[in-house]
Amino acid sequence: MSDITTFGQFIKQKRQQSKFSQQRLADACGFAHRSAILRLEQDRLEWKLKEVVSIAELFGLSASQLLAEFENFKVHTS
Repeated sequence: MSDITTFGQFIKQKRQQSKFSQQRLADACGFAHRSAILRLEQDRLEWKLKEVVSIAELFGLSASQLLAEFENFKVHTS
């Protein structure tokens, strides 16, 4: 069973596996500081569709593909 239960935690794991920095995700989302990504990953900031789309594109996916990956991950790790 995985400790990852939220979309933010899932994105953090995916970012680390892809060897992307928080700053790279911040740049893709148009944030001035990486701290916004930190807050998203810690679920202290609410995700907006624009951010999901931007991060999905950075991973070479559509937003729906990224969300489907998360749902599939939850099903297989719970």
